[in-house]
Amino acid sequence: MTSRQSGPGPVTEREVETIRAGYDLWNAGDVAGLVELCFSEDIEYRNAPEWPGQRVYRGADSVGRFLRDEVAEFIELRPVQIVRADVFANELLLELRVHTHGSMSGLDLQQVRLFHVARIEGGKVSRVRVYLDEQAATRAAQTGGD
Repeated sequence: MTSRQSGPGPVTEREVETIRAGYDLWNAGDVAGLVELCFSEDIEYRNAPEWPGQRVYRGADSVGRFLRDEVAEFIELRPVQIVRADVFANELLLELRVHTHGSMSGLDLQQVRLFHVARIEGGKVSRVRVYLDEQAATRAAQTGGD
C-alpha cells in the first residue's frame, strides 16, 4: 500500500486488509460475504461513465444484487487482482486487473485495467466509483469528487 494522506480520517492498514479480503470473497464467488464484510448499509456504487447504461446503485442490498446479477453472472468479472492500493485521506484508489467474459456475447477479455475509488467511513465502504481511466480515478481519489 502506498500512503498519500491528506486531511482527517485516513484509511488504516487494517481497513485496506479488510478490503483485500473482500476482493478475495468476490473471487471465491461469495458476493453476500463481500457485502457483509465491506459495505455500509447506505453504500453508493457508481459504474464507470463509459459503462453502457451507467447508473448509481444505493444501499447494500441494491449494490449486492447488481454485483451478483450483472457483474458476476452477466459479464463474469472474475478473477480480480489488486495491483496497487493508494490512500488519499478516506479514499482508497485501487488499480485492478480483471478478467471478464460476456455470457451472451462470448467476448473474453483478460488483464483489463480497472480502477475503484472507495470511500471508507467507520471501517466500511460507503461509496465506490469505477473508472477505466487512471487519471480520472486519481483525480477523484485526491479530491473526493467525481
